[in-house]
Amino acid sequence: MAITKLEIAQFITTEIGRLTRFVRRRMQGVEMIEPEDVVQDVALRLFALADISRPMENLAAYVFSALQNRITDLWRLRGRRPETVSGAGELDQLLIAAQEGNPSNDPATLAERSERLQLIAMAMESLAADERAVVIANEIEGRSFRELADEWDTPIGTLLARKHRAMQKLRTLLEVTQNRKGGTP
Repeated sequence: MAITKLEIAQFITTEIGRLTRFVRRRMQGVEMIEPEDVVQDVALRLFALADISRPMENLAAYVFSALQNRITDLWRLRGRRPETVSGAGELDQLLIAAQEGNPSNDPATLAERSERLQLIAMAMESLAADERAVVIANEIEGRSFRELADEWDTPIGTLLARKHRAMQKLRTLLEVTQNRKGGTP
């Protein structure tokens, strides 16, 4: 099923805050580039490709992947790589790893990709509520630890520790599950 320009516009309009935070976190240290401009550039490129017959299962995943690709292009243009902040983007890396691999649309590949995403969802559900909340707020919603500390009246160190424990648990759960199946995450 082709994604229409209207669907892309609705998604961008609804998720503009998340998309901008996603870009802002990955473009720290780059002057002269506004996150809103990157989102707008990707949106325009998506509009140019809309209404084609290429199947697209998940518009959100497609948009975030397009943003990540554009960010990588911008870093390459500047002749350097993005600095990685310890702990930042770990869930994104797990999700990207779950979606990577053979990009073909054959049923076996799609089933495998779906299974990996389900494993990540199950691993997230197994986390304690406070650990899951900090991972979702920081990794998925792109909120800063300072913002969360103020809102939740919790010290930043506590939030960092919760996220660290959660990410360790997620890695361990995913590795154990994959080892049982004889595969890689």
